[in-house]
Amino acid sequence: MLGVRPADPHALDAPEQLHQLETFANQTALAIERARLAEEASDAQIRMETERLRNSLLSSVSHEPQDAARHDHRRGEHDPRERLPAR
Repeated sequence: MLGVRPADPHALDAPEQLHQLETFANQTALAIERARLAEEASDAQIRMETERLRNSLLSSVSHEPQDAARHDHRRGEHDPRERLPAR
């Protein structure tokens, strides 16, 4: 909402002056809306990138012990938490 109170009460009597004020108000509203949408888009992009990095980190951390265990097993080593076969 935009309120206008001109110093001269007859300043907006002419139709072209009122039209110019309406055009200015509409352009201002559009610029504000574009700025708001751009900020929302930026926030969404940041959230997506954060989620991608989080998932990547969780994936690498959860696979790391499994990969190490597989590597050790191929070399003939065992996880000390595993029970060794009875001899």
